[in-house]
Parts: sequence; structure tokens; C-alpha cells
Amino acid sequence: MMTMTEQKLRAVFRLDAASGALMGSPLVAFAGPLAPLLGLPETLLFWGGLALFPVAATMLAAAATLARPLVLLVVWGNVAWAAACAALMASLPVTGLGVLFLLVQIAFVLTMAYLESRETTGGEMAA
Repeated sequence: MMTMTEQKLRAVFRLDAASGALMGSPLVAFAGPLAPLLGLPETLLFWGGLALFPVAATMLAAAATLARPLVLLVVWGNVAWAAACAALMASLPVTGLGVLFLLVQIAFVLTMAYLESRETTGGEMAA
């Protein structure tokens, strides 16, 4: 029998996976038109979007198994994604829309990392 915490954790991982796949699709399909609007390189958008598909699959695997190594990989992967977004803002001439795009990603992935970690460890960030 699954506990409520396990059910919630699985739901959070599924939401995280769905958001990654939903973000990856337009980045891959529309990298060219998005690049000048966001002030981000087209190749970065394309390959970053493409990378989100195996990431989403990993999140679904974490949801299915709740295996600690996968859970930790997803949590710290989200933290790394947020750090990469911040680094892009600091190092590239990102447009105002690009800043908003990156800030929304930072807020979302850090929220996911927090929820995944909270449900996994009872509130302490997994190490």
C-alpha cells in the first residue's frame, strides 16, 4: 500500500516530467524564431530543449521507482538547471523576455526541487 507521501512525491515527479517535455517541444521546434526574442543562442535552445526529453524520462523513472539515486539526481539536476539559467542571465545579452523566461524556469525548477526533496526527506534537502 502506497502512503500519501509516496503518492504526492510521484505526482510531483510526474508534473516535473510533464513540464520538461512541454518545455522541450517548443524549444526544439522553434529554436530559430525564439532565439532573437529571448537573446539566447539558437543552438542552446535547441539542444537544451532536446535534453529535456531524457530528463523527463528520468523523472518518470523516479516517479515509478522512488529509487533514492534517481530522486537525488532529479533534485540536484533541478538545482543545477536553475544555476545554469542564472549563469546565462549573467553572461549573455538576454532580452527582457529572455530574463522573464529564465526567471520563470528558475522559480519552477527550484520549487520542484524543494517539493521533491521535502517529500523525500521530510523537509531537509537530500545530500
